[in-house]
Amino acid sequence: MSSSSGEQRVAFRSTAVVTGFEGKVDAGYGATKHPLSKLGEFFAQALPHSAHNVREMSITKSLSNVYNLQVQCDRVERLSQSVQVDPNTLCPVCHKRIGDIVFAVYPNGKVVHYNCTNSNLQLCPVTGERFS
Repeated sequence: MSSSSGEQRVAFRSTAVVTGFEGKVDAGYGATKHPLSKLGEFFAQALPHSAHNVREMSITKSLSNVYNLQVQCDRVERLSQSVQVDPNTLCPVCHKRIGDIVFAVYPNGKVVHYNCTNSNLQLCPVTGERFS
């Protein structure tokens, strides 16, 4: 058996194996290991899978960008919320003036002394509402 026919037989078998894996083999690697006459069949199966992966990654990236924009919008909305604390504002927990003492503001708008939070900023001491 000649070396040339042996190589052709190995190339034919490897082409048959690779075409059965439908896109799981790197197209660049497959192109260097197969005879030119079989590359058309190889690329006919490899390229659609490659294009699918590119589209899938593009969709994933777009969805990630949309989610990021939603998070940024929520952040801007929360940062734009404000409360007014004047010298007569009372803490609803201890009923003392807040004045210039450190205070906390809960998402429901309740303003309390920081010490009145009992170090639990997830639970409003006034309403008992839990925040995540």
